[in-house]
Amino acid sequence: MELRLLFLLFCSSLLVLPTHLTPSSAAKDTDTHLLQPTDQRRDGYISVLLTQQGIDFAKDVLIGKAISSLIPIQLDDIEKSVKIPLVGTVRIRLSDIAINEATVGSSRAQAGRPGIQLVASGITAQMSLKWKYSYKVWFVEISDHGVASVQAEGMRVGVIAGVKEDGGTLKLSVLACGCQVEDVSIDVHGGASWLYQALVDAFQNTIKSKVEKAVAKKITDGIAKLDTKLQSIPKLINIDRTAALNVTFVSDPIFQSSSVDLQIDGLFTSLGNALAPAYHRVGRGASLYYDDESRMIGISLHEDVFNSAATTYFNVSPLYCQFPAFYTTTSRCFDDEPQCA
Repeated sequence: MELRLLFLLFCSSLLVLPTHLTPSSAAKDTDTHLLQPTDQRRDGYISVLLTQQGIDFAKDVLIGKAISSLIPIQLDDIEKSVKIPLVGTVRIRLSDIAINEATVGSSRAQAGRPGIQLVASGITAQMSLKWKYSYKVWFVEISDHGVASVQAEGMRVGVIAGVKEDGGTLKLSVLACGCQVEDVSIDVHGGASWLYQALVDAFQNTIKSKVEKAVAKKITDGIAKLDTKLQSIPKLINIDRTAALNVTFVSDPIFQSSSVDLQIDGLFTSLGNALAPAYHRVGRGASLYYDDESRMIGISLHEDVFNSAATTYFNVSPLYCQFPAFYTTTSRCFDDEPQCA
């Protein structure tokens, strides 16, 4: 209670600032002039600057979450007919192909037009599969089955994600996504002596292609799910029963070589009226520029954020402080005190 009162008193003191930093006189005179911020304003009252260190931190968290959520990756079955010397035509089928584990050697993230580029390289993926083959000698069918371990090495994954403002939220989309596999090694458990070379010759390139397509599709699907979560972020954050903070994005993020600038509306509004007081300013809102690369994130608040908070609370009801009941000299009784004798 004490902290909230001090905060509101501080906000109310801002009302005595020059008029070019406070609500227009018409907006203060009557509630009928409460308006939404005009569409011409593309700068927010709260500015969030994500530095390169912040981007790298987000990248590391995102990669860790992506690996845990994307794996295991199931690949389609593969079946081929292979000619084996002294054996003839053999039908080989690979099934239950799955990527069960992956480790990332290095990664980098860079902001810039048209979005954020994320590249992970030196990836090693551990895979498992089941094999089965069959062929005929005269009228007798010979078959066998078993398992194999596969390791995809030297993998490189690249993603370019675009971020746009869409109706007050951020819209995330995949502009480009690709995966390359340098080499695939196969370790066959059991089977005939010729089976290993047959698998390598017939299936190595096919497994590479399957892995590249499956990883790219899985990442694209994962970003689509992340976009759905972004759309579900509330546009208003309730402060208490009286006011809420407008956290809608007012413009597209600004991507620079080593930073991302986000503009948020940032004004307080009454829960009884979804409209915010109108503020008339010229130029940018809560601009934020600094060269301290050790910081991951910077947040700047314009004075009108505090002005809107004070105006909202004053329009709803006067600020007051409730003191505990006490006895007067006439020994008057109060409901919250013991009854007088």
